[in-house]
Amino acid sequence: LGQPAFRLRAHLEEAADPKRAFAMVSELLLERIARSGLTEPDNMQLAEQHLRKENGKTAITELAAVSGMSVRQLQRRSPIVYGLSPKAFAAVIRFNKVYGAMQRNRTLDLDVALECGYYDESHMMKDLTYYLGKAPRRFATMQRPLLNNNLGH
Repeated sequence: LGQPAFRLRAHLEEAADPKRAFAMVSELLLERIARSGLTEPDNMQLAEQHLRKENGKTAITELAAVSGMSVRQLQRRSPIVYGLSPKAFAAVIRFNKVYGAMQRNRTLDLDVALECGYYDESHMMKDLTYYLGKAPRRFATMQRPLLNNNLGH
């Protein structure tokens, strides 16, 4: 916080009561947040954009760096903003992509897995089974008009 923190410390030592001291600290922090240029939703939007661009295949440390937050801040804010941890949100992004490919192509293979951000076909199948609740190959042949909307944001 630099020089303002030194001035704040001097004022806090002179503060008559805890309420006044709290008000001074709050004022300084709010001023710093306003000058930072990024607010919480903007940071989370940066994280989401990066996740989508990378098809959900991003290390949490990289995601935190891109969004301008610490890993801990990202882990704490993600459930508030998206209702999911960063890892779960990335999995939903990958699932949405593979689900769309499955609807278009009616096929699931290694090429689809790699295109959708999975490292291998078995990982893709595991996620599909988890989210669909049944074997993906069986599901791919079924008509599901009510499930045409993507999950997530």
